[in-house]
Amino acid sequence: MLSEGGHFCSDVGLSKPFIPCVLQKMIVMPLPITERVKKLRQEIAELTEKNRRYSLSPKYGSAMADNERRFQRLIEIADELKSLTDRKKP
Repeated sequence: MLSEGGHFCSDVGLSKPFIPCVLQKMIVMPLPITERVKKLRQEIAELTEKNRRYSLSPKYGSAMADNERRFQRLIEIADELKSLTDRKKP
């Protein structure tokens, strides 16, 4: 049953400003483009550092495979960044 206010939130003791926060957390929304770009830039920095360390150490076995995976991931990131910028074009 609804209370005098006729609002579900007042029945369960939630304030109205609290409701948008709850709904926002319940509904899965894609990250804004700027947040996604920020995460990709951070990942690029991490991959770059790992590649720098790879260039200083022996290149055999799993190190070569790891380097190849990092290279493939950098290509994927570049493609994703291109797609993000293509979305903004009219």
